[in-house]
Amino acid sequence: MDKLKVIEKIKKLLHLADTAKNSNVEEAASAAAKAQALIEKYRIEQAMLESHTQDGITWQLLADKGRPEDWKLFLSGTLARHNGSYIVRSPTYTVDGQVWLVGELFDIQTSQELYTYIVNELNRFCIAELIKYKVAHNIYPQSSFTQSYYVGAISVVEERLQEATKAAREEIVSKSTKDEVTLAKVHHAIQRIDSKSEAAKDWIKTKFNVNFKNVSLTTTNVDGYTAGQEAGKKLNLDPGRAQLKTDKK
Repeated sequence: MDKLKVIEKIKKLLHLADTAKNSNVEEAASAAAKAQALIEKYRIEQAMLESHTQDGITWQLLADKGRPEDWKLFLSGTLARHNGSYIVRSPTYTVDGQVWLVGELFDIQTSQELYTYIVNELNRFCIAELIKYKVAHNIYPQSSFTQSYYVGAISVVEERLQEATKAAREEIVSKSTKDEVTLAKVHHAIQRIDSKSEAAKDWIKTKFNVNFKNVSLTTTNVDGYTAGQEAGKKLNLDPGRAQLKTDKK
């Protein structure tokens, strides 16, 4: 399956995962898991091809219709890291909300698709949680609740991404154990994939005069963080035994 077909299939899976159109959260989680599994399987298959040459690193503005938020930087950075890319934010991010994804085009596109889906879902869950809090306490929570809510949710999403990647890789490795040559190619492919984010970072260093720094988010509201973790669990991205086969047509 070529890149365009993979991207289109991911879009369809995440479209099905939109709980605004589906009433079942588990259905949304299942579609997201299949999308993540498909992404990882395709990346490994491509990296295994001897004739495969990596696309040149490029950059693309992250599409986001909402306002700038620190938790969105946390999310976009997390997704970029798990999909072989890197993010660069505008020096005036709080005003213009501009973030660039840096990496190979396929990795940028998959990060974007997952970002759009997860932002929409977490926003929906957060609104519902704020209303629930208002009904219970007759007042809306402080802003620290909302910030901590998103951080808690994203921490769970990151855990699920790690589990999804591990499960997809183990599935492919287990199918290659009887062939030492193929197994060696799989491990080499995984090494190539794992080096992509660092390659994107090196590209940024070479092209731009930028300073890298770690940004931490405050999670001072325990109730918000806990509620966010519960929301994140609803976005279970672990493919488990999800079907990893892609169309060969």
